[in-house]
Amino acid sequence: TALNKNLKLYLEKISDGSISKQQLTELIHYSRVIVQSHLYQLRASLSFLYSQQGLSAEDVAWDCLGNLFIKDAQFHYPVFVQFRTSLSSPLETIPDVELFSAYKSLLITFADRQLARLFAQFDVDGAKIHRNIRDCIKQSSLFTLCKDIRGLVLKPITHDSLDHLRNFILSNSKKNL
Repeated sequence: TALNKNLKLYLEKISDGSISKQQLTELIHYSRVIVQSHLYQLRASLSFLYSQQGLSAEDVAWDCLGNLFIKDAQFHYPVFVQFRTSLSSPLETIPDVELFSAYKSLLITFADRQLARLFAQFDVDGAKIHRNIRDCIKQSSLFTLCKDIRGLVLKPITHDSLDHLRNFILSNSKKNL
């Protein structure tokens, strides 16, 4: 795709402050598409949240990018400078596939943070419960929080989590009793 071809160039230019307006527009557009895809695929069950707020997945994707493309006082993009320095190899030597994967991970991290903020605004009590569970788990010797395709999952540390079994579905139907 066009992003894979130009991503290395765009990231180099945005981190050193020499990106053109057209290149920045293209990078933002591709970034929005990646975030929106993440919202559709992995967070589809959460669409009720932003639809309740009168937002679409595209609106939320744009919102997620706001904090990513903030300039500092010197008109640099500090998130991209930090991203470039956090890479395991110099930008010039990283294979395109690995660079795309790292960039996508950055975008998803920002999207998940924004979704958490959105949930906290919409469901204050739920956000407090989530925070309390997360804080309690940090000190627990019985459970851990793991991130997988389902999102954050609470798993036992010393026992089999039984993920190999099919999902248990609770039904309100009396015929299942």
